[in-house]
Amino acid sequence: MTERYWLYRRDIGPQNKIQIGEERYSALAAARSTLVDAGAFEQKYELLLGNYLAFESWASSCSMRTAVEFDHSYDGAARIISEANRHIMNFLSSSRAYIDQIQQDFRHLPFPIPFGDQAKVRLALAYDGSKEYRFLEALRNFVQHRSLPVHMITPDVRSRDPGTWSESVVFTCLRENIEALGGFKTTVLEETEPKVDLRSAVRQFMMALSQAHIDLRRVVAPDIDVARALFAAAIEDFKSLNSDGATGLATFREPENGEPVGVVTVLLDWDDVRINLAKKNRFPLIST
Repeated sequence: MTERYWLYRRDIGPQNKIQIGEERYSALAAARSTLVDAGAFEQKYELLLGNYLAFESWASSCSMRTAVEFDHSYDGAARIISEANRHIMNFLSSSRAYIDQIQQDFRHLPFPIPFGDQAKVRLALAYDGSKEYRFLEALRNFVQHRSLPVHMITPDVRSRDPGTWSESVVFTCLRENIEALGGFKTTVLEETEPKVDLRSAVRQFMMALSQAHIDLRRVVAPDIDVARALFAAAIEDFKSLNSDGATGLATFREPENGEPVGVVTVLLDWDDVRINLAKKNRFPLIST
């Protein structure tokens, strides 16, 4: 007796199990890995986007309050700088996690060029194409070991216009402060302005990363579609022989002697979360 492979529902009720071949079992197992990586890929970006939106929302609220409340005390400024540092450092940390982690995704897919290498190339293009991207990449390393990123806040020159009150505060990083502490990437420092508007820099950085994410999503989209189609076909095949549905469907390998092993769940509801995230974040961020 050789190994057998089955589609079955993971419950104790009566059911009609379906015997499948080794090739289909392996394809379903690989499809599961693809969909798991695809979900993680979108969730990492959603975390990054969430920290970016949290900073922008807070910065707009802070600017509005500053524009109408006229609190120019040292204590008030210190609180704003402290909050700005927290938001920017959260964003920088999540951006580093995103950049590092996506290079580990989809390792099982047989691309001519591994997905991790394609991610490195796309991120390198973002780095080369944006001065702000290069600055924030270097700044993340700097703030981890040296100092906080926000050194001062100043009013925007347009802040008297009510239409710009949501951006009436500039969160500034001073090049001279970075130089004094040392340890900042020299080539990046040489192209850095004396005063860096961190809100503007974060926007440019996020726009570059969002475009990279959209481009990399396109790379894996055909494989993700195939994986989902394999799951959908297995579910439909099982439902055709089981009128009470395919809830809890899985596949497993049954050795000649021994208990079933290699159980792979075959469900799609959880993958709908990934689809909804991709749909919500289907466009790259662009400047207005």
